[in-house]
Amino acid sequence: MINPAEIDFSSLPWVSLDKADELPSAPGIYFAIDSFDQIQYIGRSSNVRGRWKSHHRYDDLAAIGGVRIVYLFVQAPELLSQVEAALIDWFDPPLNVARRRSEDCPLEGRRLKRLSASIPDRLYDRLEKLAEFEGRSVSSLVSYLLEHSVETKVEGYKREGQHPRSPQPQDVLIRKSQKADRS
Repeated sequence: MINPAEIDFSSLPWVSLDKADELPSAPGIYFAIDSFDQIQYIGRSSNVRGRWKSHHRYDDLAAIGGVRIVYLFVQAPELLSQVEAALIDWFDPPLNVARRRSEDCPLEGRRLKRLSASIPDRLYDRLEKLAEFEGRSVSSLVSYLLEHSVETKVEGYKREGQHPRSPQPQDVLIRKSQKADRS
């Protein structure tokens, strides 16, 4: 299997997005990388050139501008889907929303929301090390840890006889009337 941490994108062949018709007709994994060297999309195909003749992300990538398609040949085409899933989990490209998590992830098949949070550098460094140890991306690890933490917290409330729930309409009305009383 390919170790994502060891991929040297500068040593791999590539073509600019507008010359995708020059891609090889061979099985491989491809990476759409922008001008800031950020991976925007990862895909796979038994015929990379054929796949790019009508790629569903072409317009999105063209709007970003300066995108190049870097490709990696895969000698065993039967492994393409596994290699692609591992690379998507590792690099977590923003345009891979449909395949955001691997098959073994508890979030598979659920609608996902993007969350942005600021955390101390020290915590991020620890998350990075843990993610690398587990062979996944930081965002995949954080999603897992957050879901596990929330479920554990909810279970704790249930054991204590409390039941966290969504606000009900009467709760909202009470809060509004309390605000009005204070003014």
